[in-house]
Amino acid sequence: MLKKLLNTLTPQPQTVRIRSGVGQGLIFESGRYIPDFEQGTSEIHVQTMLAEHIQPGQVFYDVGANVGFFTLIGARLVGGMGHVYAFEPVPANAEAIRNNLTLNDFKQAEVIEKAVSYRNGSEELQITDFAGGSTLISAGKPSDVSATLQVQLVVLDDLVAEGKLKPPHIVKVDVEGAELNVLRGMANILQNAKPIVVFEVDDAELTLARQKYDACVAFLAEQGYMVTQLDDSYPDIDWHVLHGLALPE
Repeated sequence: MLKKLLNTLTPQPQTVRIRSGVGQGLIFESGRYIPDFEQGTSEIHVQTMLAEHIQPGQVFYDVGANVGFFTLIGARLVGGMGHVYAFEPVPANAEAIRNNLTLNDFKQAEVIEKAVSYRNGSEELQITDFAGGSTLISAGKPSDVSATLQVQLVVLDDLVAEGKLKPPHIVKVDVEGAELNVLRGMANILQNAKPIVVFEVDDAELTLARQKYDACVAFLAEQGYMVTQLDDSYPDIDWHVLHGLALPE
């Protein structure tokens, strides 16, 4: 997700209770400790949006789930009668999500250890030192790549059409430069299920971050969506992170 957080990491895993925010009281192990997760302040505007829009019994897709902070929040909000699908291709991160779900006794969520795109097949994933920064090779090259891994690609439209996923009510997309490809692969879902979508783009250069954001907005507009930019979750850092909330018109 954000390379700017690298200097906040400590090497030892931490199991904590989230102190505030929508996830307050949930048990969380980050794998590599990020204070914003424990404090409950990570992307507070995204948290607020989810709390306002997710209803008990609904279906939430967490695409690019990292170590499961928003997966846990989604599982709490949908409740036992709802369902969460967490997509995360990095094996260590996927295992951390499973562990976090077990710690909270959330049985209404499942982890899909694959990358989401507009096509099926496979692609090289660049594993980064920061747990949330791993990037498909087609989306660019991060500065902190430590390893590479071939991962399976899946298309959300195909999984829904095949009956492998329930159609979503809300989708969160945070996939390190591959956001537009995820959206392209769920065009039928956007047309038919009309879920709410929240997406993140980021870059060191504001112009590039804005280009990514505008490309997602243009595609969503073609599908009949209106996009509003959320307030800045990271106003005090030297990295540009933009969140969009897309609602069907």
